[in-house]
Amino acid sequence: MKKLVLFFLIAFSFSFANAQKVVGIGFINSQDQLMNLDGLQLTIPGNVTGNVTFRLGVIYQNTGDILNQGDSLHLQLIIQGETSVNIKYTLNESLETDSLGFINLSGLQYPVSFFKDNNTWCFDITKAFRSGVEAVYNDSLCASFTVKRTNINEIQAIETNIYPNPAKDILIVDNVNNADIYIYNTLGQMVKKITNVVGSKEINVSDLNNGMYIVRI
Repeated sequence: MKKLVLFFLIAFSFSFANAQKVVGIGFINSQDQLMNLDGLQLTIPGNVTGNVTFRLGVIYQNTGDILNQGDSLHLQLIIQGETSVNIKYTLNESLETDSLGFINLSGLQYPVSFFKDNNTWCFDITKAFRSGVEAVYNDSLCASFTVKRTNINEIQAIETNIYPNPAKDILIVDNVNNADIYIYNTLGQMVKKITNVVGSKEINVSDLNNGMYIVRI
């Protein structure tokens, strides 16, 4: 029987608290996939002096009472420690307790001057309005990422790729920078660890049993 080993790349790790809280900050790539912004390498236009569109998405959790259609959340974007953008988001459908919601910020533009070689951007849900009643919060989630300037038309992710998927004997992890790679089975047991990988790495998976595995980079 031909052996196939299927891999998934972990995108987000969530932390939860008893409040409206941001639990994930993502960059929406050209394939409309949400990638964890934390640790990401991006390229931005080097010939632009005005604003650029930075396709962001924010995942949040409602651990309080039900949020109804028409209720609103107020967010702050904090760049390098300073509040830069205030956002009001009105829900177009209700959100149950302990459910996750998604705020699509892909249409917002930001000055090129906001972007440094090394960046830390934080989102904070500061207020929620349920039927006009205000609740105040203050607990930020931050993402650190790097950028390079090049002759392109839009912001792009320098993406890490894993292939072939499914894999038979060799799994290739491509485009990483001084990364540690961990492979886990579905029981959460680590079955392989490779450290200090730069560029591309071929990983022998011929000794793994048929099944599904998780790759953490």
